[in-house]
Amino acid sequence: MGAWLCCHNRITPLSPTQPQLDEGYAGLLDASARPSIDAVHDSGLMAAIERHGYTMERRSVTESLHYTTDAWVDMVFTYSNVLMLTSEDRSELRSRLRQLIGGGGVDAANDAVAVICSPSGSERQ
Repeated sequence: MGAWLCCHNRITPLSPTQPQLDEGYAGLLDASARPSIDAVHDSGLMAAIERHGYTMERRSVTESLHYTTDAWVDMVFTYSNVLMLTSEDRSELRSRLRQLIGGGGVDAANDAVAVICSPSGSERQ
């Protein structure tokens, strides 16, 4: 049994805020269709990993980022739920987000987490 690594990052818009950006999705993509998935903070998953003979070490770093308007919108358009929209809705969303963000871009925080899972005690080989 070897060690393994689970990595995760979450980019959170600070200015404009997520609720402000959410206005751009209104009528196009419901917030429930944009769930945030955060496996490295899922206590049930972490407990299952420990039950299977691993110990965990969590390391994290937060960095401040700034995205141009186009860079932010281009990133949003890599998400599968956005890619599944009709071309007309994608065009509308792109226009709305650019208008909401304006020329100032998006200030954001990137929370990056690495969980190192190693065999515990007698499980180590």
